[in-house]
Amino acid sequence: MKRTIRAILALLLVGSFAASVYYSPYWTLYRMKVAIEEKDADGLSRRVDYPALRASMKSQVKSTLHAQTAQLGEPMQGMNALAEGLMDQMLEAMVSPQAVAAMMSGAGQSGTAPDKGEDAAQGEGKPRDLALHYRSWDQALFSPKGGAGGFLFQRAGLWSWKLAGVDLGLARLAQPRP
Repeated sequence: MKRTIRAILALLLVGSFAASVYYSPYWTLYRMKVAIEEKDADGLSRRVDYPALRASMKSQVKSTLHAQTAQLGEPMQGMNALAEGLMDQMLEAMVSPQAVAAMMSGAGQSGTAPDKGEDAAQGEGKPRDLALHYRSWDQALFSPKGGAGGFLFQRAGLWSWKLAGVDLGLARLAQPRP
């Protein structure tokens, strides 16, 4: 009888541990939401890897820029160096706690206009459902259900995560036009 109880308790303990590790990105997302609502820039900044976030955004914008200028021909390709220099400076200035808060707040809003009446009052500010997709043990992507884009989180400990990238949804712009 005691063995059965110990086995059940051990199973519950292991299951609880595994569940807490698996769902820890949700906790980080929740803490970011609270920091945004309370206008706590330090609390938000503790959960963001700004250099990785800038690098993620730069690579997406650069690849889209290269694809777009390649379609326009050789004269425009010479503008890439100038555009990349300006873009680097712009992204350095843009990726701040305030910009991350605005980006995260905008992602949590419903993308469709609410109906009139009672649903309209409930629809404003209603968070969109975000789905969690693990890319690997240390990378998790939150993306809107049925939508494009998302937020890439990098593990920063067993239960800790940091926002390390954003899918800006620019891939469709980089594809050649028919």
